[in-house]
Amino acid sequence: MVVQSGQNTFLEAVNPKAVSETGVTISDVLSVNRPAILFREYEATVAGDTFMVTSTFLGATNQANWKIKRVMDRDTIVVEGSVANLDPTGVAGNEGNMLVEESSPFVGYKKIIFTSVDPANFTQRGLMLFDSRHQANRISEAAAVQVEAISKLGFSETLRKGLDSYRYHTGLVGESNRIVYGDPRDDTTYPGVSAAGAEIFIKPPLRRRVEVGIAVRLETGIPFAQIVEQVRTNVSALINGNPIGRAIAISDIVSSVNSIPGVRAMAITSPLYNASNDTINIGPSEKSRVIDPVNDVTVSQIG
Repeated sequence: MVVQSGQNTFLEAVNPKAVSETGVTISDVLSVNRPAILFREYEATVAGDTFMVTSTFLGATNQANWKIKRVMDRDTIVVEGSVANLDPTGVAGNEGNMLVEESSPFVGYKKIIFTSVDPANFTQRGLMLFDSRHQANRISEAAAVQVEAISKLGFSETLRKGLDSYRYHTGLVGESNRIVYGDPRDDTTYPGVSAAGAEIFIKPPLRRRVEVGIAVRLETGIPFAQIVEQVRTNVSALINGNPIGRAIAISDIVSSVNSIPGVRAMAITSPLYNASNDTINIGPSEKSRVIDPVNDVTVSQIG
């Protein structure tokens, strides 16, 4: 029976026969098996977090912040310091008086598919549309969340004319050039596919500005200001996500707006929408874009 161990360097065991043991050598048989990566649940408590008791329902002495030293299981933790003894106590009604504060700020990665200004406070706030609802409960003004861009190259935004305009080849255009012409720094991944002597010009698509007018009828009690922003966000995301050269079905815009909670009915005021005009035509080399959501997606109220 092992009764004590220390820093993975020694073991103290019970000797029931009380026989003196000498000349025992143990080498290269003990190892520490720890996983290289340990995955925990999304809301898991870990060592280093702080267990906070903000009222006296566990006793006045225990109203404090306790640093968590070890998590034994889902129901048991070990904290640093001496907690006063108390009889088994229920926490019903006191759930808000005990919480766990993370030792390290939460960090998440979200893909932003659309941004726009907030018409209600356009000088200080903007609107961002993420590609999923994951971690939405952690992203809020109350949580003091900060949003930072990652993997940005920081190229100068100063307008350049002439040959200097072609100094940087990045993004999809740069990737297309590497695939077509090859990359001598990585000829395994990019061997090149163009014929010798061929000149293939790769350029981005033309930007096609799309403007849409929408009238909505709301359910009773739904604020129009809130619906306006959701309509602009949904329609802008639909138009900006449309593939290059593909016409936009106006019925898709109708479906996108009708899916917003609080919208009872809607109508397209522009462009013309009937059996002969059911799409917004986009040229073969054009990319549909909403440049200014406030002016490009006009929203009015019916009734």
